[in-house]
Amino acid sequence: MGADRAIRVDTAKELDCLQVAKCLAEVVRREIPNLVLSGKLAIDDESTRAPSMRAALLAWPQANQAASNDRNKLPRTPRFALPTRLATNP
Repeated sequence: MGADRAIRVDTAKELDCLQVAKCLAEVVRREIPNLVLSGKLAIDDESTRAPSMRAALLAWPQANQAASNDRNKLPRTPRFALPTRLATNP
């Protein structure tokens, strides 16, 4: 998997998680990507609030904590996590 390009969004204001999610959702609406990946480390202290909010704003499915994309192997479940479920593309 690779990327053709990346988009960086800069702002002079300090944004909370919901504001970040709204901003990213608008970028997604304009760009119409096939896939959106979010890093674990973010302004929300690794709680994945901004990506979850962005998915909700777009009415998109979301998968957190993916450890493997090989369906032939059981993915590693992070400590204290809910049971692992396989996600499918919409």
